Amino acid sequence: MIKVVMPKLGLVMKEGKITKWNKSENDMVHESEILVSIETEKLSAEYESPADGILHILQPEGSTVPVGETIAELLAQGEVPEASNIAVSAKESADVNAASETHEGETSVPVAGKGGSASVRATPAAKKMARSEDVDLAKVSALRKDGVIDKAAIQGYLKSKDSEQFSTTPLARRIAERNDVDLSVLQGTGPRGKITEQDVLAADQPESISEESAEPAETEMIDELGRSFQRLSLTPLRKVMARRMSESAATVAPVTLTTEIDMSEATRLKNRLSFKLSFTAIMAAAVTKALVQHPDLNASLVEDELIRYSTINLGIAVDTDGGLLVPSITSAEQKSLRQITTDLQGIAGRARAGKLSLDELTCGTFTLTNLGMFGIDRFTPIINLPEVAILGVGAIFDKYVEVDEVMTKRSFCSFSLTFDHRANDGASSARFLQTVKEYMENPYIWLAG
Repeated sequence: MIKVVMPKLGLVMKEGKITKWNKSENDMVHESEILVSIETEKLSAEYESPADGILHILQPEGSTVPVGETIAELLAQGEVPEASNIAVSAKESADVNAASETHEGETSVPVAGKGGSASVRATPAAKKMARSEDVDLAKVSALRKDGVIDKAAIQGYLKSKDSEQFSTTPLARRIAERNDVDLSVLQGTGPRGKITEQDVLAADQPESISEESAEPAETEMIDELGRSFQRLSLTPLRKVMARRMSESAATVAPVTLTTEIDMSEATRLKNRLSFKLSFTAIMAAAVTKALVQHPDLNASLVEDELIRYSTINLGIAVDTDGGLLVPSITSAEQKSLRQITTDLQGIAGRARAGKLSLDELTCGTFTLTNLGMFGIDRFTPIINLPEVAILGVGAIFDKYVEVDEVMTKRSFCSFSLTFDHRANDGASSARFLQTVKEYMENPYIWLAG
């Protein structure tokens, strides 16, 4: 049995929503086939099957599931689902076999009752619909004379006005419970009038009584000293970001080293090459070359072990409408400056369009973040766990320096390396930053190599 868990699609992701199962219950699934579509506050992504197997779905479409929680199982032929609610005992299995001789394809589903457990017979199509609609088969009346519940019985049950519990999606019910929303007063906008999570969320918003009495969401208040202020709720994304940053701050022993780098040669290189080149691409290439020389920075700290990676997957922080994403340029050490430029443009575009792959979001080994375009001179970046270092880059500025006894105006930029002192010492981290400085000030060294 292979467990399929909710994947982590981004740095701050804590949960994801299953928007579509690309395979159905009991389908034979092959490794690398698109299995399920996942959505977060930031993006949507397709998740491939990790192995071959028969699909047993544990979380239906529309479910919001924490990262790492099992959403499905891939079973071998004849294997019983571990987490299934329809697992049968040996005696019940015998009843199923007996029933199947009379009614082709029918199986018995054990249902808990006051006196113990009883079996409800249902066709495979009925069971599949019951699972997808979250219907308790024990509450469905069979329409057939033989007492077997078929798909028509499920459809009739769903149309019943008395089946309020099942006129809502599972996620809508959970949201309603958390926010004390009365589902009986809502008008559903989903298929067959089903109440969706959007219906519940809309009902949970304060009603606008009139233009005169309506108050803004950000109500101005006065404290005991007469100062006016506003009390604003954090967005869900900001709450997750706050937790993530707190984890890093509480776990890491951060130290930040800063140096100023002469950007004159990098500027000449940018202007001379025939293809469109950004400073971030030059920085990414130089950092990659430096990491080859200092592999302890291209690593993760897991308990008492330093996991040093042979491949450099350089994460690039990208600002999007949905928040911060850090996709990676994979195997950067094997790529030319032109290839890195192309990859950088690709991942940045896909990040802003919400079309990044799982691999691009989850495989980073070192992170580069550039705030220079915002005019920030220097800053202290926070390490992206479980990585052990992150390099922050500020804006390019001009200053006069002495060159061959002559005061000359040159372009400079501040590079700030935050490293985890649990994994690396100050001296080794300083040597890495020196190498980055050398490669940025003399880019033709590594271009020729």
